[in-house]
Amino acid sequence: LQVCGPSFLKIRDTFKRVEEKIVKTLRLTPELLKSLQERLKKWRPIKNDKVEEAGDSIEEINENSQVGEDLYQADMVLTVEQAEEIVEGIEEQDGKSRTKRQAFKDHRYPRMTWSEGVNFYFHESASKEVRSAFIKGAKLWEKDTCINFAENSSATDRIMVFPQQGCWSFVGKVGGEQNLSLGAGCESVATAAHEIGHALGLLHTMSRYDRDDYITLNTVNIKSPAGTVIQVRLKDFSTGLSVDGCKYAGVEIKTNKDQTLTGYRFCSPDAAGITLQSFTNRVPIMTYNRIYQSKTVLEYRYGTYSTPFRFKIIY
Repeated sequence: LQVCGPSFLKIRDTFKRVEEKIVKTLRLTPELLKSLQERLKKWRPIKNDKVEEAGDSIEEINENSQVGEDLYQADMVLTVEQAEEIVEGIEEQDGKSRTKRQAFKDHRYPRMTWSEGVNFYFHESASKEVRSAFIKGAKLWEKDTCINFAENSSATDRIMVFPQQGCWSFVGKVGGEQNLSLGAGCESVATAAHEIGHALGLLHTMSRYDRDDYITLNTVNIKSPAGTVIQVRLKDFSTGLSVDGCKYAGVEIKTNKDQTLTGYRFCSPDAAGITLQSFTNRVPIMTYNRIYQSKTVLEYRYGTYSTPFRFKIIY
């Protein structure tokens, strides 16, 4: 079983042809480059040691598996038609604005969706870890969407899940049997859910032409008198968006002692009632969403534990 083939190599060569145009499109202006360099000066360098031998991210796993360069955006396999449409979009750009359409033309949209549910089956080489990760990832999508999954190896359109090199998937329903790989290092629920997202037709958020119009970030600092600490309680989060981590919407609460570190993130109504206590009299709060509208309700208090939660933040 190989990801490579004549059409796959043709797609790779097609992107090589427009490599310079892609680089030109992504190149920062002198003003943006200067701004980035100034911001990077404020970052504290942290040495990250590898936790998993195969890699700690999809990109790292695929790079170590020597398949990353042959995949679109590190983990997607394209059809010839999809690749040609992306190249067409790149060639339409003049370096000043992003082309005003998604990576694939709208007329393909109905055909690339699984309107009658997603059929899948496991190749005989799939381990119990691969099978468990995929099934749990599929259940996450079923929990927060109207998509249904069914194990059916004889369906006309189906996904074959197997442990090839790396973590990757085709994008959307391409017709007939299509592959989804969960190779060594990819046997986590989060990775399986991510690749299932591609199989459903979703691209990476950064690929959207209108990405900047649908990312909202709100920040606020809760402060209390010097010498006190703060308790923050998540009262409500309106939408369940916990598929593939908290990538689509959520709230981050930094009660850590070192507030340069990532705080606690929540993105599901199931987290309602969770209470966090700060180490200092300042708690940074960030709420964000990328497309889906969401509402976050927080309560906080300072003083003694008998003090009621009398302050509220709503985003």
